[in-house]
Amino acid sequence: MIITRLVGGLGNQMFQYAAGRRLADRLGAKLKLDLSPLHREGNRQYGLDRFNIRAPVTRYLAMDFYECRPDAALRPWIIRRYGAIIRSLYVVMKEPVDMSLSNEVLQTRRRHTILSGFWQSERYFLDDAEAIRQDLTLKVPPIGQNKDLMSVIAQVNAVSLHVRRGDYAHNPQANAFHGMCSLEYYQKAVARIAAHMPAPHFFIFSDDPEWSRQNLRLSHPATFVTHNGADHAFEDLRLMSRCRHHIIANSSFSWWGAWLAAPPGGLVVAPARWYAASTIDTANLLPPAWIRL
Repeated sequence: MIITRLVGGLGNQMFQYAAGRRLADRLGAKLKLDLSPLHREGNRQYGLDRFNIRAPVTRYLAMDFYECRPDAALRPWIIRRYGAIIRSLYVVMKEPVDMSLSNEVLQTRRRHTILSGFWQSERYFLDDAEAIRQDLTLKVPPIGQNKDLMSVIAQVNAVSLHVRRGDYAHNPQANAFHGMCSLEYYQKAVARIAAHMPAPHFFIFSDDPEWSRQNLRLSHPATFVTHNGADHAFEDLRLMSRCRHHIIANSSFSWWGAWLAAPPGGLVVAPARWYAASTIDTANLLPPAWIRL
């Protein structure tokens, strides 16, 4: 069995699922999702239940059992009994500290593995891409405004544009690590898209729609998508994926909106600098065909 630990928001969970799914498919093993890190975070919710994924979830603390963590809030006899079993069966594969590509994960033959990391590269699952795309379709069809917007998107030269602010803007620690895309980046990206296609129509998605309205002044048709909210972010993701072209933020959420695009092959513009922190290796984060600005 492959156990992949879920942390972070929806986009991060999708990366973690995809890496685990590919490894399980390659080795002919079952996949299970460990939700215990999400419960520790407190401010994050499990987001993959809306998708056609092929993996049950568990709330048991895989790494606590493996490492006999003293803060695990488990009775010592439970750790002794089940920790010994897990340690005898499983190997833990942790992502490198600088988030560089792990050849160990790509090449392992261990059918009993715990994956602990973000795994933000399509190289972890590109050879299983068709299955991943199918798994990450939503279970229910769009209704109401989302159905209407999908119809509009299908009739125009649609470009999704994602502005990620949230804690990037308001949390100094998050800002120091992630940074934010500048207005200059969006201006250059819009110009790049407009230079390569006739009559683009921009669909703007953001966790700070008011800031986006005030600051993004486009000389092209634009629709601000604001009706879904955080609880229905998966609907925004589906709408993004229906656009032909994409301008993404330094965000795993819009990364997936572009990667899941149907049909694929449109222009994708992405920020060349993904993290403000210089210690993170992003050489494999963006697919080669995407344009870095």
